[in-house]
Amino acid sequence: MKVGECIGTWWRPNFKTLMYPFLPPNVKHPKECLKLSWETSAPSAVCRA
Repeated sequence: MKVGECIGTWWRPNFKTLMYPFLPPNVKHPKECLKLSWETSAPSAVCRA
């Protein structure tokens, strides 16, 4: 599996459940940052649930 480019960054400015695709200007220290990246696997790989 290869990790590709970053396709999104989501920010949680406080302890609420909402995440935002931008960091609000009034937040100096966010509580969480979630980075999504594109991953590719080999053509012979099998996904199992």
